[in-house]
Amino acid sequence: MIPAGLTDLNIEFLAKDGQLYSIQDGVRYRYPTMPEPHINFLQETLEDDPEAKQTLLQYNPHDQVKLYGICRFGACNGTPDASESYECIDHHEYYDCGHRGECPFEGKRCKEMKVLNGVLTPHMIKIVALIGKGHINKEIADLMKIAENTVANHLATIISRIGVRTRVDVAVFAKEKGIIS
Repeated sequence: MIPAGLTDLNIEFLAKDGQLYSIQDGVRYRYPTMPEPHINFLQETLEDDPEAKQTLLQYNPHDQVKLYGICRFGACNGTPDASESYECIDHHEYYDCGHRGECPFEGKRCKEMKVLNGVLTPHMIKIVALIGKGHINKEIADLMKIAENTVANHLATIISRIGVRTRVDVAVFAKEKGIIS
């Protein structure tokens, strides 16, 4: 997979070691010294997301933009986050900041993951991760403290939304999307 922005004018934002970067036309920039249109894109996207903005009020505006960029666009994947004309392309991507499952703002800053036939909620992403790690439904039910039938129902929904056919396909998806390493 070639990251977006590496060979084109689209923009990819990514997080590494607590820093926010952007890539465009093969050049990597680090926040806050990235091009002004990149920062403006992040600010405008944040302004259009009042739920996320509410979670960042305790930070100064500079840190709000950086944290939002990391939470919302931190994954480096093949789908650009913004076009060269600064239209949002990758509305929902998965980025594991290391606080998944325990962050009080999960689902507010980092949105659901958009897939072929809808979105995967943070709860569904956790199930995908456990499937990717080889857990069977009973183990997933025990780990998540839900009924085994509930896991089976979620799995059927996940398979439908991702647009795959089998549990193995879900595990492959988990690996390809960086949900598991």
